[in-house]
Amino acid sequence: GSGSSSTTAASDAENLTQKDILTLKRIDGIKLVTGTIISKEDVYYQGQLASLSLTGIDPIDWNEISKPELSTGRLLGPGDKLGVIIGSNVAKSVFKNEIGINRIIEIEGGTLLEPISKSFRVVGILKSTGSRDDDSIIVPIDILREYAQKDESMDSIIVKAENSEEVNELVQKIEKDLLMSRRLTITEKDFSV
Repeated sequence: GSGSSSTTAASDAENLTQKDILTLKRIDGIKLVTGTIISKEDVYYQGQLASLSLTGIDPIDWNEISKPELSTGRLLGPGDKLGVIIGSNVAKSVFKNEIGINRIIEIEGGTLLEPISKSFRVVGILKSTGSRDDDSIIVPIDILREYAQKDESMDSIIVKAENSEEVNELVQKIEKDLLMSRRLTITEKDFSV
């Protein structure tokens, strides 16, 4: 059943890439792999401004790997280009008025020369977990790439194991294979698992 799988993340790396994802997908015992990016952007709601952390995700893989619990609404789907999921603190306490489902928030970013401003519909609100997710906004990864001016690199890669008993061995295999793929020695390692 799905209760037997576990999640681990390779994070804090310098320029995780699609090549790294392909390297991880080839490892026996790994069920799913997905990349995420994180960027701080200006978010407006009813004229109020807050600088918030946005996490860019691939909706299909992220939903399956993270299995996020919502207090209300739904998860992002592949067609949600301008939909977002917000953390419980973003919904309840960041702005003067609470943000509910189907409310519109404005996200501004980009550069001074090429500013970006788009309206997004809140499709889901995450249950409070006491983690940084409570203070973040989940958006489609392609949209956040525009805002953050990021190419194809990622800030973290999330992996779902086939079997929770194999996680420790998988962590070692992930580290070994990423070192080999990146042509690094253990002392040059530029990522953590």
